[in-house]
Amino acid sequence: CYCKEPAVIRTGWTGENPGRRFHACLFWKEKNGCNFFKWEDPLMCRRSREIIPGLLRKINRLQSEVTNMEGEVSKLKEDVAKMESGLVEMGNEVSILEAEVVKKDCAKRRLMKLLIVMLLIAFIFFRMWRAAGGKSTGLKMLA
Repeated sequence: CYCKEPAVIRTGWTGENPGRRFHACLFWKEKNGCNFFKWEDPLMCRRSREIIPGLLRKINRLQSEVTNMEGEVSKLKEDVAKMESGLVEMGNEVSILEAEVVKKDCAKRRLMKLLIVMLLIAFIFFRMWRAAGGKSTGLKMLA
């Protein structure tokens, strides 16, 4: 360029020159940069200049949709991780409750065994009392 520095290739995105490459000064944004400018690509036909801006808008819209969908996917992955964590917690809770059910079932069985033994003892005493003639032993029967 006019600054004696190598020019850089840039790409223009104006409506008249969408995607058209050009050479420009490396320091074009700075005050000490020169105004060197030279097209790298030939002039596009009118039809290309009409179509390309619409295509670029469509690409930008689709890229925006992809970005939004990636955000949604990320959020859904977080939701899945939370649900999996909750599922593990529920599984632990179910295990605890199952252990409690087993304990209560064992207690119920012990109580049933005790009840059967008590009824058996009562039956034996009743049979012994009947065998003794059903006499009163000094205890008054109620009702």
